[in-house]
Amino acid sequence: MRGKRYETEKKIAGGDGTNQFTKEECYQNETKAKKRTSEKIADEYGVGRSTIIRNANFANVIDILPEEVKKDVLSGEQKISHEATSSILKFDKPTQKKFIKEKNGITFLSI
Repeated sequence: MRGKRYETEKKIAGGDGTNQFTKEECYQNETKAKKRTSEKIADEYGVGRSTIIRNANFANVIDILPEEVKKDVLSGEQKISHEATSSILKFDKPTQKKFIKEKNGITFLSI
């Protein structure tokens, strides 16, 4: 999955990886044109950067689902919209679990 790959490859933002002792010099306002992880993966798959980020959000929501619901979503039996994944990820952990409900012994996603 592209989203899982992005989550494992991305780094914490900040700096350009150099310090005052590096041999590579550049002027103060000059920046090195490094691509973001999402851009590199997007170029590799021929999609946009936003698609990779949406894939990562989807993967994060899949990770919090119970196994039986996860299987249904990944097989396509149950759908989760991009808007729903964004909303779920903004909630705290207890609220996220409220989206998963039991009805007649069957777990389903209530979005």
